[in-house]
Amino acid sequence: MKYTLKAIKKLFFCSNNNFITKVSRDFVDFSGYSEYELVGKSLNEISMLLRINSVVNFEDIKDKFEGYMFTKQCNAREVTILCKNLEGNNEREYYFREKPNSRIEDKMMFVAQICKNDKIGTSIWSFPDFIMLNCNNKFLKYFYPSYAKRENCIGKYKKEIVNGIEDDNIDKIWSTIKKTGESYHINEFKHEDKVNGTSYWNLIFVPIYVDGNIKYIVENKWDITEKIRGRELRDKQSKIIENQKKQLEAIIENMAEPLLIVNKDGKYIDINKAARNKYPMYRNLREAGKTYDKIEYFDIDGKVIPKENLPVNRLLRGEKISEFKSIVKYNNDFRYYNVNAAPVYDNEGDFIAGVMCINDITEKVKNDNHMFIDKQYKILNRMIEELDLPVLRLSYPDLKLIDINKKAYNFLKLENSDIGSISSIKGMNYKDVVNSFDKNYILKHVKGIIEENKKSYSKYRKFTVFGKEKFINTIYQPILGINNEVLEILAIGIDVTEEIMANKEMEKTLKVQEEIFANLSHEMRTPLNVIFSAVQLFELYSNNKSLCGDKEKLNRDIHSIKKNCYRLSRIINNMVDLSRIKLGYFEVNLSNQNIVSMLKTIVKDISEYFEDKEINIVFNTNIDEKIIAYDANNICRVILNLISNAIKFSENSCEISIELIDKNNFIEISVKDKGIGIEKNHLQHIFEKFKQVDKSFQRATEGIGIGLYIVKSIVELHYGNISVKSKLGEGSIFKVTLPARTVETNNKKNIFFSDEMIKAEFSDIYL
Repeated sequence: MKYTLKAIKKLFFCSNNNFITKVSRDFVDFSGYSEYELVGKSLNEISMLLRINSVVNFEDIKDKFEGYMFTKQCNAREVTILCKNLEGNNEREYYFREKPNSRIEDKMMFVAQICKNDKIGTSIWSFPDFIMLNCNNKFLKYFYPSYAKRENCIGKYKKEIVNGIEDDNIDKIWSTIKKTGESYHINEFKHEDKVNGTSYWNLIFVPIYVDGNIKYIVENKWDITEKIRGRELRDKQSKIIENQKKQLEAIIENMAEPLLIVNKDGKYIDINKAARNKYPMYRNLREAGKTYDKIEYFDIDGKVIPKENLPVNRLLRGEKISEFKSIVKYNNDFRYYNVNAAPVYDNEGDFIAGVMCINDITEKVKNDNHMFIDKQYKILNRMIEELDLPVLRLSYPDLKLIDINKKAYNFLKLENSDIGSISSIKGMNYKDVVNSFDKNYILKHVKGIIEENKKSYSKYRKFTVFGKEKFINTIYQPILGINNEVLEILAIGIDVTEEIMANKEMEKTLKVQEEIFANLSHEMRTPLNVIFSAVQLFELYSNNKSLCGDKEKLNRDIHSIKKNCYRLSRIINNMVDLSRIKLGYFEVNLSNQNIVSMLKTIVKDISEYFEDKEINIVFNTNIDEKIIAYDANNICRVILNLISNAIKFSENSCEISIELIDKNNFIEISVKDKGIGIEKNHLQHIFEKFKQVDKSFQRATEGIGIGLYIVKSIVELHYGNISVKSKLGEGSIFKVTLPARTVETNNKKNIFFSDEMIKAEFSDIYL
């Protein structure tokens, strides 16, 4: 069989007895390998170098092979390989022809860009044989420990380098994509890695069509480990909550106190053992509601209690019931009951249940008129124990310490380390134990509680512990006798430090947000008003058919529109960059360049921009050339911003000095003006976000207060720093220090300067 070889005749190599003897110069350029790396290698070694060995070996090519080979840089090349046997069959010539327009980096530029992004794992596979053509580092790092380098997996079948769910389903994936022609998803793929542990991913296989057929598969992997771990944590927490619910139910069931729980419809949903055993009317949960209607209720004075005022109905209205005493008639038997009840709300504030504690106090009422006092102590003590709060008992009205629990003693010890033991402070005046205590103030409010029929009085108190502020809300609860006289006062402390500090932080955050939105709306509205006014003038000119009458005025209006468009564009770009900086996506593209020539160009072009203004920009340096690694585009933004600020905060007729000093290990760039200067107390905040010396809407200069923050961020990404010195009324000096270093991998030089950058940066300067 004969082949016609034209354009590809220079891409070849020759072998003798399966060893390479000759390589064409064009093939050397095409493959990326040097002649030294190729000549003398066996055909098997060449197969591995060009990464076709997973598919075929050069020794096995008898006539023709179509597929992929890979350059030294691991770039895929779709080729046709023709083998020609010379005399004796010991010598062969292999010719290569690259398929036109088949290079991935040219054909699918967006895919190549995805591969450069290490935020997600991305790989490109041939279809239908699933040979890896390209991938990024993220793809390798988390999935293939034995193939941690691209050169170890490029050109291999997918089954050779993957494991787990993908390995088990490659044929299924291939078949599904071929059948449907659509993307294939694998959600929550669990990957086990001895080094990095267990991780979870979402996988997407996207088919890429060429000439109506699937040519490539792009595989993307997203790390969802944090999401899965969060869900597992929630499931775990749900189980804990469920267990806690069961424990709570068990606690309720076995509590000595009779408890009844009703839902929002007033239906009894739980009655504990104590209530079932003690009260005949509550022994059957299903019949409890019906029995309730057969009971007659009277207050302590013997008056009938209206149905709407019964504890269960008041509870359904959201009332908290405390010490509700009543006389109950059931089956001609009269009993005295004391009811405490509390509503339960969900996170949305909706009533979901009510808890009632019903105690039979018949014998106590009959035998002891002081039952009411004892009951108060019992309820309060139970509440204190359950809530684990600091409590003090105070005599009335002299307010001496009767008793104190351990929790309260520890609080007092933090505030006053000199106090003695618990036993030693009992009997002392409360004011001698607690700092900043006003006895008359407390007595006045306790009296008000009695007169106004309130339950308690609370007061916030602030003190400092180990240099930190703490806030305690002290609740003063009077203990009343049967004649409503005050016997004692309970002082219950609640630590509300977190609540107070959170409120303060929220107020601070809301204030900053208000300033940001007010400032931003002002900055956006100003250029829009100018543009709108100019458009209205154009409309007027058009209606009067005088659009070309006054070209000079027309040009001024067009200039005004463009200037304010530049201004809007700069505001938007700065807000975008601010978000990228905050999220950590802002990057610098370093290349080795002469920074002296860059500054000279900037000064020259700015001087020409302001040539008809009374602005003089002077540049001085102690060197003619300094090659360092920097991102020319972003450093140019830094210099333009500093010069723009210098002009804005100077008189109309001003001189701006730019100086570059070589200090061996670093270079120092300073921008000096003789403007209005900055007050000393503002200097420490000048590089913060949304910080401005003048925050009023009538200020002389414009801006939203993020320019210097972006400048500082760019400088720090270069491992440099920026500082400022200023004196009010005399001017300011901003100094940028950059390390005098170079990079080994010299990126392509970016365009650092353009007329558009000047117009955008100086768009809010009005001279």
